[in-house]
Amino acid sequence: MLIWGFYFVVKIILNFKGVLRLDIPWNIAFALFLLLPLPKWLDKHAPVRWARGLFSAALAVLLLWHDSWLPPLMDAIALVKQQGLPQKDYIINFASRYYDDKMVSWALGLLLACYIVNRFVRLVPVTVVAMMILIPVNMMAAPDSKEMNASVEGFYEGESTRVIDLKKSDAGRLNFDIVFLHVCSLSWDDLKEVGMENHPFFKQFQYLYRDFDSVTTYSGPAMIRTLKSDCGQVPHSAIYNDMPKECYTMNSLERIGFKPWVALNHNGVYGEFAKEMVKFGHLTTPPMNLAAVPANQRMFDDSPVHDDYGVLEQWWEARRGSDKPAVLYYNTVSLHDGSHWATDRTWFKKDRKALYHEFSSKLLDDFTRFFTLLEKSGRNVVVVFVPEHGIALRGSTTQAPGLRDIPLPAITNVPVGIKLIGEGFNGKPLHQTVIDKPTSYLAIAHQLSSFINRNPFDADGMIPRRMLDELPSTEHVAENQSAKVLRSGQKYYLLAKDTRWVELQKSETE
Repeated sequence: MLIWGFYFVVKIILNFKGVLRLDIPWNIAFALFLLLPLPKWLDKHAPVRWARGLFSAALAVLLLWHDSWLPPLMDAIALVKQQGLPQKDYIINFASRYYDDKMVSWALGLLLACYIVNRFVRLVPVTVVAMMILIPVNMMAAPDSKEMNASVEGFYEGESTRVIDLKKSDAGRLNFDIVFLHVCSLSWDDLKEVGMENHPFFKQFQYLYRDFDSVTTYSGPAMIRTLKSDCGQVPHSAIYNDMPKECYTMNSLERIGFKPWVALNHNGVYGEFAKEMVKFGHLTTPPMNLAAVPANQRMFDDSPVHDDYGVLEQWWEARRGSDKPAVLYYNTVSLHDGSHWATDRTWFKKDRKALYHEFSSKLLDDFTRFFTLLEKSGRNVVVVFVPEHGIALRGSTTQAPGLRDIPLPAITNVPVGIKLIGEGFNGKPLHQTVIDKPTSYLAIAHQLSSFINRNPFDADGMIPRRMLDELPSTEHVAENQSAKVLRSGQKYYLLAKDTRWVELQKSETE
């Protein structure tokens, strides 16, 4: 019973550290099952003892998964079935992040201590008593679930009435293009981890959002939310439902005179990204053909990743053949976890942060080159830079580096910028407005609506302060399929896998 005593001691310690959340009734039930002796007539048969041992081990693994912050097991299995396993190199790279000499030494020391204690007292009954003592402690620490649920319901009720109607006024002139740069895997926290939070790239935007909630931590939902940004935030399950036509940003812009374009620097196969653009984002324009653009990177599934500047330059050359104002939706996966140089055969052995710094530097440089190309063209352009979510470079006690099932603020707080290129802006000193209030996609739609109705490139097109004052604020509610994070005041609360809310530790939210 030494190993089982060690198992429960480790879980109790991890519960105090916040690494997992102990489901005490189930753990006590499992401990009592382990303490229940086999009848003597069965115990004398070795196959029965082995079968019980294997069954107990399986239960222990399932209970550990249940207690962890990982998504429900069936959800994880469904995700793997839907999207498939990545390459073995990526699996090796991912697994290597969890090896820690200190942790191994700590575990061996604890095992030795359990061995010594177990010689004098049986550990499993002791852990049962310890878990029973924890029951009132956990109950006292838990926030009021009814109150938290009411806050979320009230949030969605308010969001359901918010719509930004993108339509052109009589005074509006469409003499500019709109470019959405939708970037996978970039948050303020990721930038801070690699010392790039003050990169010159972010000083190029007239408007920079510091408290923008991407809501989700996965590409498909982020794409859908971006393409439905004209309406208020909906629950995760509702993003796959049809919404009023006014909610679809690209479609609304097309109705008032913009020609839609779509470009990806990937094939859109993984996660059925390209199919979901059509089905849930109502993007009927096919992505541009990338046969002429070099694929200098590979994704973690070994699919090609094309050069960002090359794709954008090709789009611009194609766009110049049209007199209509254009709106481009561009999606890039150059920073996606596991993305690597096509010729690098040992990438999975390299430091993850060093690779991220290398690729993010190149991406921001490529975008800056694209901005310069637009400036030289003389065309007026509104650029909307909006990341899908972060890459979870740092990790935390509840979620290891690279995992994004829980939409922690370090992953969903992303740098969003709006840049005006063209008449009245090129070559002029840039005054940056930093927007600190909590916002989300509706704020982008609001700014675009303001630009459409009061052209910022006209002589009298100065953006009134009232536009910024009226910028819609959105409280921080982030969610995926199996987890939700709510900010209330200065605190964050998590709901994951069951109906119990927990307050996140301060280290999880900074």
